[in-house]
Amino acid sequence: MQLSSLARRAAARVAVAWLSVLLGARAMPAQQRSPVDDAIAAITRAVNDLRYVEAIRLARDLEPDVARMRLAQAARYRQVFALAFFPEEPEFQRPDSALRQLQALVRIRPDAEFEPELKWDGLDSLLRVARRRTFAVGIDAPPSAQLAGASPTADIAVVVSRPARLRLTTVHRVSGRTFAHDSALVTERGVLRVRSHDGVAAWIATGEYDLRVTGFDINGRDSVVASRRLTATATALELATPPDFDSTALQAEFEKPRRVLTAAKGLAFGVLTSAIATAPRGGGLLARFYDPDKRAGELGGAIVLGGIVAAALEKGRPVPAAVQANAERRRAHADRVAVTLSENGRRLATYRVTIRISEEVP
Repeated sequence: MQLSSLARRAAARVAVAWLSVLLGARAMPAQQRSPVDDAIAAITRAVNDLRYVEAIRLARDLEPDVARMRLAQAARYRQVFALAFFPEEPEFQRPDSALRQLQALVRIRPDAEFEPELKWDGLDSLLRVARRRTFAVGIDAPPSAQLAGASPTADIAVVVSRPARLRLTTVHRVSGRTFAHDSALVTERGVLRVRSHDGVAAWIATGEYDLRVTGFDINGRDSVVASRRLTATATALELATPPDFDSTALQAEFEKPRRVLTAAKGLAFGVLTSAIATAPRGGGLLARFYDPDKRAGELGGAIVLGGIVAAALEKGRPVPAAVQANAERRRAHADRVAVTLSENGRRLATYRVTIRISEEVP
């Protein structure tokens, strides 16, 4: 036999009161509850006492502070707010208002479940509706991590309300510089990796970043961005700059083109070909009975045109010595770049970054 709403909540109040008595004397000042925790507790007490109108008023007063809440606080706040709108007593139920709170809950915690003292079948059903209607990505990142070595990565656990293609990026809060760290297809839960460098350059240095997970619904209907503030503290790192290639030092690999001579040759051969149609005929009996061959004239014109085009495209003859000298210069530059990148890789292998990821809801 199930306990009634009133009996269950009365039992919860008794349990909380005894827990407070047992632990209150041992609590250190640093472990005292925050004002937000106290406000959420006041809403919870009003709900447990069936004072739903007062609970709703208290929850609305606290709503401007949601942006400064930790994730756990925001999730608890949305749960008790939803319960105030949708208790077991039918005369107090406002499902549309409760659904809005549950959709807000799903946006920050797609896998959220009601705590035992708050849940009941009707509210669980409404939470399932909120999940179906809301496309959301949640970040379950460690509070801190150290990235070091040749493969400096930290795992970022993610959860989605429906299958999605996810992409993890960091955006520097001052410069706006963005790096794409990882991507994956996630059906429910998955892991993305954030890295401090790619073996060539540092991606995360000392500073403030936005850690962003962008989700794309695999059916192409929607997209969403979840973000957290990332604070990084890194060891000193100075990377060498690869040398630039001086193209002005290259030698000419072709002789100066002789375009006028090429065009003159084309003109001469064209005129000669065209003249073949008329010159041999002379002015006698042969010229009286046979017309000149027009095809020879057309062919001559084509030869002239071809000569002009060839002159325009001519690069000149190659200079083997210059080609070889330029190839050696390019190889020497590639060797210098390789040495620089190898040294940078050695420095990056000893590079260490400590990251701290905020628990506040953005």
